[in-house]
Amino acid sequence: MIRRYEQDDLDRVAGVLATGRLGQLPDGHVRALGREFADVVGARHGIPRNSNLTALSQVLMLAGAASAEVICDPLVQYGAVAALSVGATPVFVDVRADTYNLDERLLDAALSDRTRAVVVTHLWGQCADMPAIVETCRGREVLVVEDCAHSVGSTWADQHSGTFGDVGVFSFNQHKQISTGDGGLVVTDHDWIHEQLTNEWPSGESPGFLTLNYRMTEVVAALGIGQLRRVPEYLRAYDSARHELDTMLGEVPWLRHRTTPEAAVRSPYWWAALWTGDHNSFTDFAQQVDRLGTEAGCRFTRKPAPEYPIFASAQVAGGTLPVAQAILERVVHIPLVELGVSEAAALATAIRAIGEQTWQPPS
Repeated sequence: MIRRYEQDDLDRVAGVLATGRLGQLPDGHVRALGREFADVVGARHGIPRNSNLTALSQVLMLAGAASAEVICDPLVQYGAVAALSVGATPVFVDVRADTYNLDERLLDAALSDRTRAVVVTHLWGQCADMPAIVETCRGREVLVVEDCAHSVGSTWADQHSGTFGDVGVFSFNQHKQISTGDGGLVVTDHDWIHEQLTNEWPSGESPGFLTLNYRMTEVVAALGIGQLRRVPEYLRAYDSARHELDTMLGEVPWLRHRTTPEAAVRSPYWWAALWTGDHNSFTDFAQQVDRLGTEAGCRFTRKPAPEYPIFASAQVAGGTLPVAQAILERVVHIPLVELGVSEAAALATAIRAIGEQTWQPPS
């Protein structure tokens, strides 16, 4: 078990219980976690929330996205779900074939006078090209939101994810690099965003803007402080598992590995590569990988987000998403969180045997 909870965690939780107040302490663990996390990533403000998705929704409401448009990427749908939750129209922009992140070259053409926000997912621990994205949005009334659910520890040119745009939103749910069970955190350098989110219910029953209650409790924050302090150790352990997978699956002809740009440092979250063989052999491979009974999988969501009924009102920039579709037809993915080195080695051995047995080059 890589992730652990120790006596100091219990002591902080016991301290909360001793106060008789589990939430909304004026200077308790919630505020402390926000400050400490902001210091780690290099932001001015950190505001804990009860999840990444609710925080995304709240930020989009602040952006004035209701009845407007929000640009999203199509492999991970949470930015688009948040857009729908505030009454906005998601506009999907395709991803890059090499990095699987939002294709910054397609962004300018997708922006319109109705665009109020761009939500960029740092997919599976790797930063998108945020300098290019921010430059494209410069001078427009568009809030740049980084969905950092996968990217604690990810950097671009030594700058941490979440600190390039206007807002970064992190996740602390059970399957992330830091876990408090459920939870999330917003970072920003904007005082006005910090003031709004920390005072969303400033007077009695009336919110300062249209929002629900998305606060984190003191018990959750008490656990988060300990996990944040251990995250460098966790990331080293997850990276060891990634290195094992890279070593054992790095030179096989049936996989093409995801590219990490020179400026990027990829945080260990999910390992991913694309099948290079024909469709039939990949179907056979995927079925056998599923039968292993592990968290390794193929095809991820199987189709881009706008093909699901919930996004019937969404738009697709350029009309199609050929790269996202191609990735989802042949991606192989392995979660690294809580994967030990010996488990990674056993899994890689099994996957390698399946790949060597099933791979057929495209005709």
